Amino acid sequence: MTMQTIKRVVLSLVIAAAPFFVVSPVSAAVDTCTWTGAVDNTWSNGGNWTGCDNAGVPENGDALTFPEVANNKSMNNDLVGLSVTGLSFTGTGYTVGGNAFSISTVTALDATESVTINADITYTAFNASITPSAGKTVTINGVSNFTLGGGEVNIGGSGRSGTVDFYGNITGTAAQLVAVSGATAVVRGAANTYTAATVGAESNAHFVCRSLTCFGDNANDIYSGGGVVELHTTGTYVNNIQTSVVTPDTSSIWAYDDVTLNGAITVNDGLYFGQGTNGKTLAVDGDVNLAAEDLQISGMSRAANVVINGVVSGNHSIFVYSSTLTLAGTNTYTGATYATSNNATIEVTNQSGLGTSGAGTQIGDGDSLEFNFASAQTVSEPLYVMGTGVSGTGAVVQTGASTTLSGAIALAGDTTFGVDSNALFSAFMLSGVISGTGNITVTTSPTTVVANSSIQFTGASPNTYTGKLTVQGVRFYPSKAASVVAVTGDMDVLASASKPSTVETAFSESIADTSHVHLVKDGSNKASLSIGSSATETIGYVTGDGELSVGANGAAVVLTSNADYTFSGTVSKFSNFPAGDSFVVKKGTGTATLTGGLDTSYIAGVAPVFGAQEGSLILNGVFTEAGTQVLSGATLKGTGTVGAVTVDNGGAVSVGNSPGCMTFGSLTLNSGSTYTQEISGTTACTQYDQATVTGAAVLGNATLATTLSTNPADGTVFTILTAASVSGTFNGLPDGATVNVNGVTLRINYTATSVTLTKVGGNLAPTGSSTAIYGLLGLCMVLLSTLALRRYRFNNHTN
Repeated sequence: MTMQTIKRVVLSLVIAAAPFFVVSPVSAAVDTCTWTGAVDNTWSNGGNWTGCDNAGVPENGDALTFPEVANNKSMNNDLVGLSVTGLSFTGTGYTVGGNAFSISTVTALDATESVTINADITYTAFNASITPSAGKTVTINGVSNFTLGGGEVNIGGSGRSGTVDFYGNITGTAAQLVAVSGATAVVRGAANTYTAATVGAESNAHFVCRSLTCFGDNANDIYSGGGVVELHTTGTYVNNIQTSVVTPDTSSIWAYDDVTLNGAITVNDGLYFGQGTNGKTLAVDGDVNLAAEDLQISGMSRAANVVINGVVSGNHSIFVYSSTLTLAGTNTYTGATYATSNNATIEVTNQSGLGTSGAGTQIGDGDSLEFNFASAQTVSEPLYVMGTGVSGTGAVVQTGASTTLSGAIALAGDTTFGVDSNALFSAFMLSGVISGTGNITVTTSPTTVVANSSIQFTGASPNTYTGKLTVQGVRFYPSKAASVVAVTGDMDVLASASKPSTVETAFSESIADTSHVHLVKDGSNKASLSIGSSATETIGYVTGDGELSVGANGAAVVLTSNADYTFSGTVSKFSNFPAGDSFVVKKGTGTATLTGGLDTSYIAGVAPVFGAQEGSLILNGVFTEAGTQVLSGATLKGTGTVGAVTVDNGGAVSVGNSPGCMTFGSLTLNSGSTYTQEISGTTACTQYDQATVTGAAVLGNATLATTLSTNPADGTVFTILTAASVSGTFNGLPDGATVNVNGVTLRINYTATSVTLTKVGGNLAPTGSSTAIYGLLGLCMVLLSTLALRRYRFNNHTN
């Protein structure tokens, strides 16, 4: 074979094999190759390109563009080892498959339309950017291998804010892999192994993690600089987390499944932690350093949970919005803690969960602070609170073991404190001073058994808040030290259809002296105020239909109001009552009416005594087991049944309610006292007063003050008192004496068992109003006579 023949054969083989040759690493010039797809879908066919000087085929160093007008957009890279300076897609519907290729320029892949790349790509420039347009997606199903060394990989930029979706794994090394400028990077590969100092998003961009290896090597830091990192795959991420101030946008990390973060977190820019799925939990087991900015917690609702088990340190604050944040670490941060979204809950499971106690915790209207301890704890955090809480159970709630809040509590409005715990004998104790303006409600959740738990106002300093206290379905103890006020204003004690309500004082003078206590039962569920053993409680007055209970050993309640009021509930007294002491003391110039009677189930030994010291005490119920001491300036009235009654000098008894009948166990009238008798007809109990004394009646030279507004027939007898025995007489009225009452002469008679008044003469004098009318008529007659006389004289003179 001649040399010429050999050359022709070799040339023929080269030409025949040209489509399968490895691309030469040497290029005469950098070309921009534009795809036409005129022949087929292969990159090696020069008939598919324009602008290439390598027989129409792209070679190393060329830039590839893919316009809208082209054919065969589902392309096959059949070139081996191709390295280009960039890919630009301006047309729709492109797919790149086939052999791996590399990109060696910063703007590695630019797309104004969506594109899918199934081939593997190696990025070799110092920096690399993938820049899809807004609303467009670059889908990379092949492996993305970054061999940048110290360079950066940016998703987005140059005004492009679309999405790059990495279905394939990411390998290699770069300084960072970050979505920027509003773009989105989605990483789905199951076996990413790349290393990068920081991985995440900045400048309002999103880094969407859909794989447990999305952040590559465990040494890579998760990063947000005003961007959003989304965690959609359940599991544990061990990477550290950092934020930095790049733009004014807030840095965020959101979980959408049950996710645990084990790495340390440094907050240099404000950071949002969010749980975007109700019923799922973002658990932060790593420590959180609020180095330069605040931490903010958010979620879809209260059912979206964020739990911080690590230690939170630093000098900044925590804000919670529309989520439940659990603080479980021994925290040392010095900033404040806020729940401010009308649907936020802060749950504290560690005594130091709220950090140091200086800055305080603020709970807004509709938000809740819950203490859920495994054992009894004391928290010294100052609180600024208002509202009824997320579920109405309370703005501040005990959900676990006994909890004492020793810090100051400032009310910013009406506030509910609640117990949602059935831990046996648990107590929610508010021992710090409660100040501010707002009504307070203390209550329990629907599932809490009242007997198991209580709410208490304790501590050595008096509360100073201004507002009403409502006790609803809970045991409440105003249990500060003796004479230290726990309840500063009025108090409503309200039972419900399912729960009683009780207030129990342990020490004297725990309730404001002017307090109006309103007790309302519901069916068999009581509403009660119970004064502790040996304690004295001074209040304004009591109303409602509940139970007023006074303890043993000289305990007493003192009613001081000048208002008129009625209590239709029962009064009870425990045993061991000292003789002569009063268990209910009526002071004030008003009239107190008690109609519910005495609950005798607690009484044993010495009978309790009502003490009437000022104003009027009306007893209309059955108080058989209770005596009454009527002091100077006070009056006992009513139609009830009472025990032993003693009326001191200056005191008075006025039987009935104008008029009426009253039953006494015994009646002792001392000298200087007054017995008032009203007569308006001849029928006892409805028209004239009548006292029935089942024991002895001692008249004691008391004054009989009789009023008469009827004119009975002579001989009419009024039996004003009957008794088992009668001794003594009224002042100045021996047996048979007469007294003139309003023009009517009455004779008094005493028997061994009765006192009577009998009309013996006279007639009822006109009342003051009748006399005035008669006087006015007389004056008119005089005037008329004078006028007539003058007219007569005038007429005679003119004639």
